[in-house]
Amino acid sequence: MANWLEIHNNISFLIAILIAGFIFFLSSIPSSSFPSELGIIPKLYHIVIFFMLTFFLLIALVQGKTKYKYFILTTLLIVIAYAITDELHQLFVLGRHTAISDVLIDSIGIFCAGVLYSLKLKEK
Repeated sequence: MANWLEIHNNISFLIAILIAGFIFFLSSIPSSSFPSELGIIPKLYHIVIFFMLTFFLLIALVQGKTKYKYFILTTLLIVIAYAITDELHQLFVLGRHTAISDVLIDSIGIFCAGVLYSLKLKEK
């Protein structure tokens, strides 16, 4: 599947944009709309959604070409910057707050996607 997405990298880029939009949408929902006892679910959401965003953006930019490996670090930095701006965006949403811990949790998913895609490139 990843090989197909690398060939059709425009689709991967579109998926990444849709995921980024979904993150922005969820960050725009006031906290009063969420149940108070979600436990670990929000943390898992952060890891998984930023993993997916990073993975699809890596596929779109690197396209499976080992000569584009330097795009991996650039992509990781772009997604970390997006995670930071997402947290800053929440300052303007009723009942939401900014937490550096959320960016650190996002970074777990971002880093894992970078490692996984790097391993995939090593296979080539």
